[in-house]
Amino acid sequence: MLAIALIYFGANATNYGLSFFLPQIVKAFGLTNLQTGFVTSLPYAVGVVSMIL
Repeated sequence: MLAIALIYFGANATNYGLSFFLPQIVKAFGLTNLQTGFVTSLPYAVGVVSMIL
């Protein structure tokens, strides 16, 4: 049970880390705020399309 909890914690920590810090990482590439928003939303848009298909 502890191993499953550790795996769950690792998956959630990675997901939250990606959600919170991806815009800052993309912004460091020199993009504007609007471009950063579009680039950051691409993985989620692909996920929505793949879930529908």
